[in-house]
Amino acid sequence: MKCLNLRNWLLITSLISFASVYGQWEEYTSSAYRLKDTLNFNLKDYINPEYHYRELEALFHLTGELSSWTTDSYIYLNKTNSFNLSPDISLSANCIHNTLHRQQQTSWQLLGGFNASNQTVDRINYLTTINSFSGGGNLYFNNETRFYNGKRYLGVGMDAYLSYNKGYSKSETSGYTSSFVEERSTSVNLYVEPTITVGWGRIEETSNAWLTVHLLRALQKSGRLAIIPTVRDVKQLADLVTHLRNSRYFDYRFRLIADLTALDSALRASGLTSKADITTFSAINDVWIYSNRPGRLSGNRLYAGISPGIDWSRLDSKITSQFMNQDSSVNNSVEEDNFQHYDFVAGLICEKPLNMEWQQSLSVSARGGLCTTQTTYLYEAGFSPHAELLAIFGYGYYPNTRTSIKFSATGGIDWQSVKTGEEPLVFLNEKYEMEELNWNLGANTVFQYYLSPSLRLNMNASISYDTNHSTTNMEYLVEGYPPTTKDQTINDKALQVSCSASVVYMIW
Repeated sequence: MKCLNLRNWLLITSLISFASVYGQWEEYTSSAYRLKDTLNFNLKDYINPEYHYRELEALFHLTGELSSWTTDSYIYLNKTNSFNLSPDISLSANCIHNTLHRQQQTSWQLLGGFNASNQTVDRINYLTTINSFSGGGNLYFNNETRFYNGKRYLGVGMDAYLSYNKGYSKSETSGYTSSFVEERSTSVNLYVEPTITVGWGRIEETSNAWLTVHLLRALQKSGRLAIIPTVRDVKQLADLVTHLRNSRYFDYRFRLIADLTALDSALRASGLTSKADITTFSAINDVWIYSNRPGRLSGNRLYAGISPGIDWSRLDSKITSQFMNQDSSVNNSVEEDNFQHYDFVAGLICEKPLNMEWQQSLSVSARGGLCTTQTTYLYEAGFSPHAELLAIFGYGYYPNTRTSIKFSATGGIDWQSVKTGEEPLVFLNEKYEMEELNWNLGANTVFQYYLSPSLRLNMNASISYDTNHSTTNMEYLVEGYPPTTKDQTINDKALQVSCSASVVYMIW
């Protein structure tokens, strides 16, 4: 009888224990956690909350150079002194919006600066002084927006570039031979390429969920994880991490204090930690200070659309020169280039997190259409066809918050056919037809390791094989003689292997 009562007691105790464990693990599957002491999370299950990120950066750059050298030969003695000063300033911004119905990234950069130089050349019989000054500004703009209705989306984008520069130089020579040359120039360049696509699929950034799991692992390893977190706990904490990483700040120290305070409060409110001591703080801080890592992605996207573009430039120059005591001469010139293309674009992007450590990436893009070029010295007949295809496949390995290794293989092909117009080239007095085919195969490995939050080790190794095959039919036109034709075929092959290593220290 006592034995029976003991059995019943053990059975009831086992059922109560099972019910307690089941209640704690009811949101898990075997793929969610391998073992109780190894936390895992399926990154494909994470969807970012709505967030808005804004970044503004100002940069001032100053370069100066002072040099002097002497050339002594049996014919002449040449002494040269040179001074160069180049200050530049830039202002750049990056904005990211992520909502259920819109994904948008906008960036722009404004650059301005000037260059001033002075050079003096002293020879035995004469002295030459060259003063030059140039300055201007550039504006870059890029936007990519996708408007979603379920999995379907309409994409619009814009790449634009505008530059304006003015230059002035003056060269004076005195002595045995005297001369004077003054040049003024103004250049303008405008590039605009809008893109309209329709597509299916969405790619989410899952790096914040990945970072959250590493944060929980660090707490578990230090013995400060009070309970085993549910999937809901991981997602809620990842949403907080997303909010913190996309918040604006002006002082890094104050931001770090605010971030760690918010994380500690959330962990204690959810019951994941019960002690707020130095061990808990060290575990959270050690992961968080390395949180600015390359993004992990998840999802697929298929798209097709159109992408016309125009690249226009103009150069106006005025050269005034005088030699000895002759009358001065003035030469004005204008060069104008106009390149236009009308392309169809299509592509496929696949990002698959295999697990917490491994990432698989595939990108295939195709472009084809017609282009035309009109310049001061060349006029292409009608529209010339062109096409290109590029594929990139790779793996990424992210064992912890400090280390990342990326392996990728690329393959590409592009083809174009170019034909000049009926009017021959102004200077060369020739017409030609050219067809060109290029192949490219390559592989690349990138390794990054953070020695400290501010000190990073970068290593890169790559190999590429390129081939170029072009066929050109030329027709030379000489007045008074029949046209002369010449066919030319070029086959180029190149193998390049490169390795590099660098140490980067980030002040801010």
